[in-house]
Amino acid sequence: SPLRLFAFTYPAAPVRALAAAFASAGQPLTVTTAAPLAERDAAWAHATPVAQTEFDGLLAHFDLLVVRGEDSFVRAQWAARPLLWHIYPTADGAHRIKLDAWLDRYVAGLPAVVARDYRALSHAFIRGDTTAAAYGALVTHLPALCEHASRWRHQLAQQSDLATRLLAFIASATAQKVS
Repeated sequence: SPLRLFAFTYPAAPVRALAAAFASAGQPLTVTTAAPLAERDAAWAHATPVAQTEFDGLLAHFDLLVVRGEDSFVRAQWAARPLLWHIYPTADGAHRIKLDAWLDRYVAGLPAVVARDYRALSHAFIRGDTTAAAYGALVTHLPALCEHASRWRHQLAQQSDLATRLLAFIASATAQKVS
C-alpha cells in the first residue's frame, strides 16, 4: 500500500522533489498538504483544517511528516513518525544553527550513514534543493527512521517536564547561594 506523507510547510518546500524520489524508488506515495505550496501536484489531497486539539490525531494517520513551525515540529516528534522540519528561514542563517542543534541530538544513536544522510536531507530540504540525492536516501533509510522515531518519542517521554526542571534548577541555585 502507498505510504502517506503529510506536508504542512512553507510555500517553497520541495515536496514535489521528495515525492519524486519515492516514485523513482518504486514506492507509492500519497501526499496530503495542509498549506499552499509553490509547486504542487494536482493529485495531492488538501487536509481539512482541524482544531489544534485534533492535530495529533491527524498526524497519526500518516507515515511521514513534513512540518513547519515549532508547535507542529513538537507534535510531529510526539507522533513517532519520520519527519522533516521545514524550519522558517531567517536572513542571518540562524535557522541552520537551530536545525543543526536539533539534528545533533536527534541523530545520536542512528547508524552513522543514516545520521549523515538524514542531516544532508534536512539541509537540502530547507535550502529548497529540488535535485538532492538525499531525497532518495530518505526512501532507503525509511525503515531505520521509523524505528528511530519511536525510540525518540520514548526518550522524550522519559524526561521530566520543563517546569519541574526549572524548579530543580532554582532550588539548586538557591541552595548554592545560601551555602
